[in-house]
Amino acid sequence: MKVAVLLCAYAGCSFREAKRSMEVFNFVFPLLGLDIPSHVTIREWLLKAGLAELRRKKRAIEDYAVIMDESITIAEHKLLMTLAVPARQDGHPLACSDAEVVDIHVAGSHKGKDVQEAIERTAEALGKAPCYAVTDNGRNLVKGLSDAGIDNHRDIGHTFGTFLKAVYEGDEEFNALTKEIGNARHFALTDVDYLMPSNMRAIARWMNVFDWARWAKNMIEAEHKLRPKERRMYAFLWEHGALVEELNEVMDCFRKVLGICKDRGLSQKSVRECNAIIRQELMGRGSRLTRLGEMMMRYFAEEASLLKGENDVHHISSDLIESMFGYFKQRKSPNRMHGVTGFILVLPLRGRLSTLETARTFDFKTSLERNRIADVKAWERKTLPENLAAKRGRILSQAS
Repeated sequence: MKVAVLLCAYAGCSFREAKRSMEVFNFVFPLLGLDIPSHVTIREWLLKAGLAELRRKKRAIEDYAVIMDESITIAEHKLLMTLAVPARQDGHPLACSDAEVVDIHVAGSHKGKDVQEAIERTAEALGKAPCYAVTDNGRNLVKGLSDAGIDNHRDIGHTFGTFLKAVYEGDEEFNALTKEIGNARHFALTDVDYLMPSNMRAIARWMNVFDWARWAKNMIEAEHKLRPKERRMYAFLWEHGALVEELNEVMDCFRKVLGICKDRGLSQKSVRECNAIIRQELMGRGSRLTRLGEMMMRYFAEEASLLKGENDVHHISSDLIESMFGYFKQRKSPNRMHGVTGFILVLPLRGRLSTLETARTFDFKTSLERNRIADVKAWERKTLPENLAAKRGRILSQAS
């Protein structure tokens, strides 16, 4: 039981992969004599353990912050999740083991009132309200937190993406370059396709500009290695060489600033360091770079105003919750009709079982004994709205 749950929650195996892994263990180490459960049994174990972790009385956190986000639409559903983390960042980026999933809410959409109610449930579970929140600045999140009286830090990655959009979206040269890069995807199945750029993502496009900006710079620097035909097919890059260089300078500045804030948190000291980098690398170096630098410095001034003192160090990144959403989306049912299923109960386990050290404190036997699969089903009925597959079955069964 413990091996199967850890293979899924810690090692990231699917239910069937966990079953096969246990078969390999028995084959290589026959003295182990592991009982091999079915993949269905492993799924039930994981959901019962996840429900136990979600319902567990949370450890007392003297001062805590929340990270909140709403997932992309999965069929008709969106997942609103609340993580509790220590309010003070301790000199390292947040890891899964630093967070506890305190609240999960699934609905077609979440309004400000839903966010406020999630904060109230979190405060009730932990005995006090959070010191502040970190979000991607979605309107519903901002309104709900404002109504609940909670300060909100804007996630630094998402916010810088909006700055890029504001500066470059209407720029003719930038749009011409991105159009040419998009057209380069048509080189597929030609003898120059091995040099093609990666797909330009439609979702979170402005947070991924630097993927192709780095590719463009590498292509320009590799000019002497390319065949005449390859240089001719990708000639548009040299025509926009100054813009490519500019975007890579922005990328270098972003990397330095984000590295400081994600590693060491937001403090008066880190704000001063970031502003010094912005002044040195962006200000006075052209209208676009100067405008971008002004936006970034204004952002730091606004976020620093939420710090209570010189020694306060706050989290400023919601990368952790994005990572947990990614973990769920990679492993959820590929059938979109299923929407959000009870498999989301694996998310509370991600923090508790993300390291073997924290896994040692998890009572596997008790968590499975105290929860039956009937309890999981009852939680699903109470928490999850009807998905498209269930709606289809209900309607078609009535028609027959």
